[in-house]
Amino acid sequence: MDQLPAAAFIGSNSWVLGPTKTKSGRAILANDPHIGYSQPAVWYEAHIEAPGFSLYGFHLAGFPFAVIGHNRRMATGMTMFENDDIDLYFEKISKSDTSRYIQDGISKVLTYRQETIIVKDSSDILLNVRSTAHGPIMNQALGLSDSIPPVTMMWTYLQLPSDELEVLYKLQRAKGIHEARNQIAKIHAPGLNMMYADVGGNYARWSAATLTHRSQSATPKLIMDGSDSKNDPLGYYDFSYNPKSENAPWGYAYSANNQPDSIHGISHPGYYLPEDRANRIIELLDQDKKWDVKGTQAMMLDYQSNTAMSINQSILQSLDYGHLKEPVHQSVLDLLKDWDGNFKEDDPIGTVFNKLIFKIQQLAMQDELGKESFEAYLKTHVMKRSLEPLIANDSSVWWDDVTTEEKESRTDIITEAFISGIQELQTQLGDQVSDWQWGKVHQLEHQHVFGKVALLRGIFNVGPFEVSGSNEVINNYLFSLNEMGEAHVHAGPSTRRIVDFADVEKNSWSILPTGNSGNIFSPHYEDQAKMYVQGKFRRMLMNKKEIKSISKAPLILVPK
Repeated sequence: MDQLPAAAFIGSNSWVLGPTKTKSGRAILANDPHIGYSQPAVWYEAHIEAPGFSLYGFHLAGFPFAVIGHNRRMATGMTMFENDDIDLYFEKISKSDTSRYIQDGISKVLTYRQETIIVKDSSDILLNVRSTAHGPIMNQALGLSDSIPPVTMMWTYLQLPSDELEVLYKLQRAKGIHEARNQIAKIHAPGLNMMYADVGGNYARWSAATLTHRSQSATPKLIMDGSDSKNDPLGYYDFSYNPKSENAPWGYAYSANNQPDSIHGISHPGYYLPEDRANRIIELLDQDKKWDVKGTQAMMLDYQSNTAMSINQSILQSLDYGHLKEPVHQSVLDLLKDWDGNFKEDDPIGTVFNKLIFKIQQLAMQDELGKESFEAYLKTHVMKRSLEPLIANDSSVWWDDVTTEEKESRTDIITEAFISGIQELQTQLGDQVSDWQWGKVHQLEHQHVFGKVALLRGIFNVGPFEVSGSNEVINNYLFSLNEMGEAHVHAGPSTRRIVDFADVEKNSWSILPTGNSGNIFSPHYEDQAKMYVQGKFRRMLMNKKEIKSISKAPLILVPK
C-alpha cells in the first residue's frame, strides 16, 4: 500500500431505497466508497452551479468531472464491481527468432514500442515494451525471474476505446433513469457498480463493465497457455448480460462488492468479497420498517458481523476445555460466549477475536505456506472468503502440522491458538483482559507523504484515532492481521454520503475523513476528522441564499 502512487480503490457499500421503503415516500441514496486512506483526503467536495447545470460532486485529482454526485433531480454512487477483466498468458517465443512468438503453430511478430517516463529533476526513464496480440509482456513489472516464460496481460481497459470522461460528463446531465443507464452502459473497465436514485422515485444498481466472453476451457484465474488460441476471449457480452436491479419490487437495491446474481444463466468470474456486508445490508433493509436519513446514518455506522459470530461458535465448539485452566482463560471464554458480534472500540472482544483468527490460521497454514507466503495470504480476498469454512471444517487437511510426526486435529490447533494467543495479548497489553480494548490496537491515522518522516509526522499526519468497526462490517475499517497484534486501519469509507429526495437541499448529508483542504495551515485541513470517527455528518448545502448567509468568506467565480 505504501508503494502506491495514489490511494487504492478497494471496495464500498451502497444502497438505494425506493419510495416503499422510506418514511417520506421519496428515494434515498447512501454510499461510502472504501478507498485507501491518505492525507490530503481522496475526494475534493465541490458544488458547481452554472446556467443549465447543477452538481454537488466528489472529485478526484486529475479528473475534470466529478465521479459521484447529485443535483436536485438525481444522484449517483458507486462501488467496485470486482469482476475479472484481466487475463494473463504464458507466451511461446520462437527458438529460431526471439522477435517472434508462436500461436497455434503460426509464427507471429512481437511488436515493440518505447515509452518515456519523464521524472522531475532526474533523467528520463526509457521502457522498451514488447507485446503480443494479448498485450504487453509483464515479466519485468511483475518481478519474475528469467527462468519464467514471458507473461502477457490482456486487460479489457486496453482492448477497447475509453469513454469514461464522456460518460461522467453526460451522466451528470442525465434527465432520468433511461439516460443514466445509456451512459453507464458505455463504461468498460474497471468494473463498477453504479447506483442511481432520482426525484421521481426511480432507483437502480447497474454493474458497469464490458464483460469478457470466455470459452468453457479457459481458466482466467490462472496464467493460461497463450500459444493455444482456445484460451483467447471469444468476444464481449452485450450490456444486457450485466447484473442489474431497477425499481425492484422489494423496494431497494444494494452493492457491497459481493458476487451479483447471474443474468441469462451466466455468472461472471471475479474477485468478489465475501457476502458479510451484503448479508448484513439485506438483513437490515428487509426489516418491516420505513427508513429516513437518521436511520440510514445509523446503518452506515453498523459494525455487527454475523460471519464473525458464526466463526466464534465454531471456535467455542472446537476447544478442548480440559486444557483451559487459567483464570484468564475463563475470562476470555466468558467474553466469547456473551458476544453479540459487534466490534466496539471500548470492548476487548475485538482484540481477542482477531488475535484468535490470526493464531488459528498461522498454526494451520504457515507450516505449509512458509512465513512470507502466509503473510501475503493474509492480505488477500481469498483469506476473507476461506476463513469461515476453514474453521467450520473439522476434516480440513490444513489442521495437520506437517513439521511434526503426529497428526493434529482442529481441536488441537484451535486450543493451542487460544492459549498462545492469550499469552501474546498479556505480553502486549497486560494481564487484565479489561485492558485489551479494541481501540488500543485498532486505530486510524491519516498519513501524509511527509508524515513518514518521524519529525514531520505530528505536523502533517491526522490522528491517530481509536475506532470501532472491523474488516467486512458495514462500517468497514480495513486492516491486515499480523503477528504484532496491531490493527492499523489502512482503508475505509472515503466519504459517508446520504442524499434524500424528500428535500435534497435541506436533508442531504456527508462527511470526509479529514477535511477539504490539503494546506496544513488551513482550518479545513482536518476540521472533519473528529466528526468522522464519531460518526457525525454535515449537510451538503445547495441553496445559494443559505450558503451566503452562513459563509464567512465565500469565494465566487464569475466567468467574463
